[in-house]
Amino acid sequence: MRITLYHISPSFFSQIARLTLAEKGADFEPRVVDIGPRMENYEPWYARINPEMVVPALVAVDDAGNEQVVVETAKIIAWIDAELDGPQLLPNPGSVEGIAVATWLARIFAFPFREFSYGVIQGPLGKAARSAVPARIDRLRAHQAENPDLRAVYQARIDDVGRWRDALASPETLAAIERDFQALLGELEAALEAQRERGSAFLVGERYTLADTLLTVAVARFILLGRRGQLGAATLEWFAAMKARPSFEQAAIWDRRRLGEMLPILLPLLAPKLAIASAGLIALVLLLRWLLGA
Repeated sequence: MRITLYHISPSFFSQIARLTLAEKGADFEPRVVDIGPRMENYEPWYARINPEMVVPALVAVDDAGNEQVVVETAKIIAWIDAELDGPQLLPNPGSVEGIAVATWLARIFAFPFREFSYGVIQGPLGKAARSAVPARIDRLRAHQAENPDLRAVYQARIDDVGRWRDALASPETLAAIERDFQALLGELEAALEAQRERGSAFLVGERYTLADTLLTVAVARFILLGRRGQLGAATLEWFAAMKARPSFEQAAIWDRRRLGEMLPILLPLLAPKLAIASAGLIALVLLLRWLLGA
């Protein structure tokens, strides 16, 4: 079976899909979709693959040439676990462990990581990130006008980005997200302390599950955003163990900025500006030499 994963390296949900694939020992063909400056995820070709216009999306082609498209991260990781060889990551749904894993998955998928990530970035970078959100609506409207067959799909996305914009502009909403974040940290620390007392190194039961997958990426995101100091001792101990697994580096989990992976995406955008700046600098040097008679 040939698997193509449409993703981008720093994307929170892309990391969840990549880590799931790594834990299953599955090979895949990566296809980068720039959800940043280029907004490639809003292009009509991608909207036809994933109408939600987010990453990741997974396309599987079996040996007979039959294609299956799976979108929504929860469905993608469930598909990976059910369809691919490797260790079972979802326990029996009716078991105690299965119920616990499902509860953690629901908790993480319900947390507003997009708004949290954009809301806590401080300084010029945070201001630039938040100010770019309205431009996304403009891009979506332009695509909507050019692709009437996708009008409803684009309208749904416009509405969603509008809610995102409004959340970032609301101190009350951001404060509520911060309270939810603190509650999540408390729940995670309590669960891991209880597991440690039972002699387990994992979040649920006695083996690695998708609960560990999702929380590994979540804690990595919190650390990336400068919140390491708010994590409890049991959480940090567990995260160190998860980070030591080969899958962490295989899946390129972001608990630090990986500039080397972003440069190929950013350079085409920066090149014209750098060229203009270089030309201006050269002109300034020549002018100074002429004025000084050099």
